Amino acid sequence: MAAIRVEQRAFIDEVRAALAPLLTKKYDTDFNILRWGIAFDYNKDKTVYKLGKHLKARKRMGLDDIEHSGLEFDPIAAEYLPLSILGRNRTDGDRLVVVDFGGRADIGGVMKSIQMTPYLNQRHRFMEKIMDEVVAIEKETGKMSGVIYIFDLEGLSFDASLVSVVTGPFRLTWTTMANHYREWIDKFVIINAPSFLNLLYAALSPFIPDKFKSRVVFTSSKWQEELLEMIDADHLPVHYGGTMKDPDGDELCRSVLKVPGKVPKDLYWKPKEGDPKIDDMTSLSVSAAGQCVLGYEITAPDTVMEFFLYNEHECSFGIYFTTDPEKVIIDVTAPDTVMEFFLYNEHECSFGIYFTTDPEKVTDIKKMEQVHMEITRAGLTTIDHFKFVCDRPGAYFVKFGNEGAWLMSVSVKYEIRFFDANGAKLQPKELHKMSTSSSWWFG
Repeated sequence: MAAIRVEQRAFIDEVRAALAPLLTKKYDTDFNILRWGIAFDYNKDKTVYKLGKHLKARKRMGLDDIEHSGLEFDPIAAEYLPLSILGRNRTDGDRLVVVDFGGRADIGGVMKSIQMTPYLNQRHRFMEKIMDEVVAIEKETGKMSGVIYIFDLEGLSFDASLVSVVTGPFRLTWTTMANHYREWIDKFVIINAPSFLNLLYAALSPFIPDKFKSRVVFTSSKWQEELLEMIDADHLPVHYGGTMKDPDGDELCRSVLKVPGKVPKDLYWKPKEGDPKIDDMTSLSVSAAGQCVLGYEITAPDTVMEFFLYNEHECSFGIYFTTDPEKVIIDVTAPDTVMEFFLYNEHECSFGIYFTTDPEKVTDIKKMEQVHMEITRAGLTTIDHFKFVCDRPGAYFVKFGNEGAWLMSVSVKYEIRFFDANGAKLQPKELHKMSTSSSWWFG
């Protein structure tokens, strides 16, 4: 890629100035900012908003120093769903080569073993290592780098659950990562594609942005020759058509590339001592296009919320914070108050005005600070487990959503335990529980 253009420089400087309080020394590079600008077509306001949310998430998760962040290491994801950094595409190249042995992964075993939050944390660990390498290349070359992502499907076999895994956990993982790591893939190269790939791609295609589709490379039976057009032979293992070998003669270079194996059954998830049983957890039914919010008043800093979550179908989840929950709605105190509206819409949309005499039972999430990144949780057969530290006193709202559904409600089971900074159990005041059949209230 070319060096930064004059108009890009002006855009970068404007975004940098707008986000100066959030940018850290490590993340504040021209190309890190430029990636977000490209992702949002150089719309400054949208770029500042989206990058600002990411920078806040980086701080909360400690992504600048991943090894000392406290972000949970997931041995299942690391061992059985690995990403491997092969290196540059050539000696003086400006691309990083990453290999994903998706076809050899024990999908069935993995689905019975992983928990959602530890798995996503491990994905962030992988991504941070990849981006560290990309930034290092950029500092050396003065050009924006990117990744040649080799998606090796050798060994992939078809079964009835594969489509649901691809359109469920696989899609949601990529969506979550794409929200935080923008414009990092230069080419997504699929090799050893099985005959049924068209079926999988057709199921996944509606969820893939058009901009990304242009970067997907479907190789032919001559995929080794096609790889050599992107990667020099001495930077590519013999197995892939290059000349690289391990010292022991391994033509797949397993000293560099981690090839996943079958997940042992003794690693399949099972509840630990002290964990709740699914049948004993509190159940929520979130209606189609609706949301449910649980509120808690936290009075001491560093209060720990320990979550146990179970959902067989996908739902959204997030945690929001405010120091004044009563100020998140419009409070009209006098009769005959006039509300003046100016409305404009190029296409049809719904509009309504709602009234309640009990404003404490209404929660507008959009007016709160998001303190746990909102994600769409894949439906799994395991109970997710993680802890969240409430760093300030105030009102914390846990949101479950079913925004993507038109007809069907989703069932969520949860248990939340509270502890003070010394580990003693707490029982905070519950503010209220609010459910809606529409996402209007919560944006």
